Amino acid sequence: MNIYQILSENSRQSPFFAFILGLILYLLGAIVLLSFFVAIIALFSGITPAEINDILSGNMHGTSWELVVFRLIQAGNQVLSWGLAALLMAWLMGPRQTLRLRKVPLSSVLFALSVILVSIPLVQGLTFNASNFHLSELAGQNESLKSVLLKFEGWVNERESQSQNVLIQVLGTGSWLTLLANLMVFALLPALCEELFFRGFLQGIFEKMWNPHLAVWVSAFIFSLVHFQFYGFFSRLILGALLGYFVLASGSLIPSIVAHFFFNFLSILMVYLAYGRGILPTKVANDELNIPFYIVLFSLFSTLSLLIIYFRRSTHAYE
Repeated sequence: MNIYQILSENSRQSPFFAFILGLILYLLGAIVLLSFFVAIIALFSGITPAEINDILSGNMHGTSWELVVFRLIQAGNQVLSWGLAALLMAWLMGPRQTLRLRKVPLSSVLFALSVILVSIPLVQGLTFNASNFHLSELAGQNESLKSVLLKFEGWVNERESQSQNVLIQVLGTGSWLTLLANLMVFALLPALCEELFFRGFLQGIFEKMWNPHLAVWVSAFIFSLVHFQFYGFFSRLILGALLGYFVLASGSLIPSIVAHFFFNFLSILMVYLAYGRGILPTKVANDELNIPFYIVLFSLFSTLSLLIIYFRRSTHAYE
């Protein structure tokens, strides 16, 4: 038996082996292949390693070449990590089972979009910001724990602030053509590559190991965790779960890919309209709107109701 046959047979027989192999392939892509990709960009653009490091760490000055390089690196990261790992696992395990790109009625896709739309207040309401992120309060009278939590809060706030500044520079400036480029890099590619990996490969593996609902939530948890954005952890967890349930109900990745793109599209458009055009208040783009509790509660009720209807309409639920 050759290496392909060994890996293929073990991946098909053992979901845990497939999970570990998929994780290894992701790390190889995210670390090794992406490093080569960045080196090629540096070679042909004349950018120094120090400048590349500044761009990767978010220390940019907003120049056009920095933004282009940042977009290229982000696109390479999506394709070479999540995307390539999912495709390789589909090659080993079978594309029909792993990718689940079966055709679905247009109504299934439109219904998924409606669920995402009504869930926005719920997702928005679960987003933290610097004014309501106070882990240190959990320490009570324990001064040593409080000190640790305060340092962690400071690190999180600094990281989130830096990330927000980068997003504003990248997404909030430029022409309509720049907006289209941003939609390609930050909306379309993540929708394709992340859905192939998390809802296609990863959730499919977990469904073989556990209850389908547990598979959805564990996949969503990992999906949220690997983005390393603490303020939006619970928001992204709910989003990941919704996308997972679309796949569970429809038996296809197509509704989740379209819904993921739609959510990213709205987020990018709001930043552009707020900072690039001044049409929307910046609070909308910064997730700083204080949404009334009753609206969040109504969004939760509406999302759950539509999701239940989505399952009842589907002929592929729990396949």
